[in-house]
Amino acid sequence: MVMISIAAGALAKKLFGKQRSDVADGVQGDHPVVRAIFRAINVGDDDALRELLHPELRVYVNDYPVTDPVRDHGPMLMLEAFNDLRASLPDIRWELYDELAGEDEGDEKLAIRFSSKSTIDRQEVDFSVAGFGVLKDDKLIEWRQVADIETFEAHRAAAHRPPVAPPR
Repeated sequence: MVMISIAAGALAKKLFGKQRSDVADGVQGDHPVVRAIFRAINVGDDDALRELLHPELRVYVNDYPVTDPVRDHGPMLMLEAFNDLRASLPDIRWELYDELAGEDEGDEKLAIRFSSKSTIDRQEVDFSVAGFGVLKDDKLIEWRQVADIETFEAHRAAAHRPPVAPPR
């Protein structure tokens, strides 16, 4: 009985709680969109991601729409945010833990869990994020993240981006 518990615990950690450090160059994931997201953040190459973003892409964090004064949606919001993060937090690194892809109600959907690690004000910050995507015509048309909003906003502030959540 003890051996079964140990084996079940090891299997659970392998499937659900282990960081996927399967690629040394930071390009993690199996799905092309996931790989492109991690390449854009971890390597700074957003060419593949640019090709996989739908012109009507909408981005949300904790159900708050991510917008800027010029546009309320579109691929440039995500690309500019990623580039600003890399410029202001040069040590930022996303590390993939889990990835699921499949069809739901006729749409192709993605779900990932990852950690975002960086240094803000000389303090190492590591927070967990869940990301959910919807694809249309093989392009990402909706991206939703669930994360600690204060830590997320600290990342945005460091990247000189406006907050997404209304003031409390």
